[in-house]
Amino acid sequence: MKALAAFIMKGRMQAVMVASVFTVLALLITPLGIASSAVVALVTLRLGLEPWLDGSGIDGLRVHSAATWRDHNPRIPGKENPIAVDAPARSFLDHVRSYVWHPEKKKDKLSDPVLEGFNAGFAHETSLRSFFQKVVEDRSDAPTWDKLDDEGRARWLAHQLLRKNASPGRVHRFWREARAFFERVLNDVRAELRKQWPSEKPRRRRRFLKASTSTGRLRNRQTYAGHLPDRADAPFELVYLDELDGLVTICNLGRLFERMEQVEGLKGRTCELKDDEGNTVTLTINTVAEAPAPLASYDPVIVLEENPERFRFLVPLDAADRCLDLAVRRWHEEMGRVWADLPLSTGVVAFSRKTPYQAVIEAARNLEDRLDQGEPAWWRVELVERRDSVTALTLVRPDGCRELHVVPTSLPDGRDDVYYPNVAVEDGVLRERHDFLVPRRMGAARVYRWVAELRPGDAVLVRPGRFARTFLDSTARRFEPVQPMPLADWNTTRDVWRIVDTVAPGRAALHAAEAAIADARARWTDPDGRLDEQAWLAFVRAVLLDSLGPPPAALDTLLDAARRGLPGQSLLEESLAWHLHVLKLSTEEDT
Repeated sequence: MKALAAFIMKGRMQAVMVASVFTVLALLITPLGIASSAVVALVTLRLGLEPWLDGSGIDGLRVHSAATWRDHNPRIPGKENPIAVDAPARSFLDHVRSYVWHPEKKKDKLSDPVLEGFNAGFAHETSLRSFFQKVVEDRSDAPTWDKLDDEGRARWLAHQLLRKNASPGRVHRFWREARAFFERVLNDVRAELRKQWPSEKPRRRRRFLKASTSTGRLRNRQTYAGHLPDRADAPFELVYLDELDGLVTICNLGRLFERMEQVEGLKGRTCELKDDEGNTVTLTINTVAEAPAPLASYDPVIVLEENPERFRFLVPLDAADRCLDLAVRRWHEEMGRVWADLPLSTGVVAFSRKTPYQAVIEAARNLEDRLDQGEPAWWRVELVERRDSVTALTLVRPDGCRELHVVPTSLPDGRDDVYYPNVAVEDGVLRERHDFLVPRRMGAARVYRWVAELRPGDAVLVRPGRFARTFLDSTARRFEPVQPMPLADWNTTRDVWRIVDTVAPGRAALHAAEAAIADARARWTDPDGRLDEQAWLAFVRAVLLDSLGPPPAALDTLLDAARRGLPGQSLLEESLAWHLHVLKLSTEEDT
């Protein structure tokens, strides 16, 4: 309980396994004016940073481009540049290969103007083996000179001359950038949530109460909840703090009083409240004052864990989806050049505030484990379109769904950015000008291609980002497997709700449509679990038209969401279930 007390005073989580978070979450929820049975959301965000920390993720980053170097160096000392203009990638590899077979020296020093152009230290080496050890063998997974033949030495040497080095400083930079990314996400979240719950509003601020009781001494860190005699429709909740020798309000005073001056009317009032164990206490309020800092104002965000590999925070449930919106948007803006190799995984664990915190953390860990289980996959390029400084890629995922990714392919000064937006391709052929070969100790070598040079039909290797949402309506729910969905489908689920929220005549119509769609899925699924998708989609279309009456464009979006998703649950069904049964939002003004 000492850690819990520290959390209440400092506004941050320092205990991860306590019997209950009733007091902690009361400070979070009740100032929002949500009922005492309200739900909190633990939001977890994670970047796929591991390959970047062990060096393998840097394979797609280059410090040199053979094509760009050739374009800027048509001549080298004493002769024409031997690297072919039309096929610099193959020509550069061939040149390195020929030098490995027949190394040249000048005054006991290695001599080759091409290799010197890519690494100035080359001219100071006396043996190719020594140069190889310094340039290649610094990689933890790179083979040694003695374990390779000349072809392998040439491939590894050519690769290392082009790619960025996995130096400790660069790896630490990745760590810092990931941390800074989450800090910016947190700032976005706080700015967004404060629009809805501004702490400067007087009725959003807490009050410090001195009270007497006829039922014995109040207990430290204990929450007392109930109702004022004349306001049975709004919760009245307090927490007792020994260090203040008084009580702090942890409820939304705006639900209790229309005007702020009425808050001062609490002085002299008597009420009956219950503690967490159900014991009734009778309080008589003697004084009312502004709560001391840092408890005086309300912050709708509580950070539980913040580091480059994992970021967890608590927010009111109805703000969780907007938090994910902000994180996904910032990931697209800042990580667009390396989207295929640095995925973002997001998750939400919703739970009532009296849920044991151990169960919440266990549910979050299980959800994160499921999110981390996504394996890289080959996605097929369907369309490539370059405009100005970006390249738009339309790709087909292994499940047949399409995704659009807009990748920045120019530097701020207008030059082509051939250094970061590179992806592994399946064909393994040095076809384009900026291609480069990446050898591997295990498995065949891979070719990386600049995204602006991709063509329809190319297959690119993608580490997919994913998202998942779960609701702990009981602690046993944490043991049930969570099925993550592709991150690109997140915006689709949001679009689904925006549409139905706009066109639905009421909440009853949405519940009826959801029930009819679920019943039809059960009817058209055979004992082997195969769904007659054509018949089911036709029925879904009829239900949507009859219950909601969306316009044609909106109907197409909803039907596309019905086609996509997991086996047994489409994006349409997932979005409806989340809003109708977890968020319990209404398209009407009656909630």
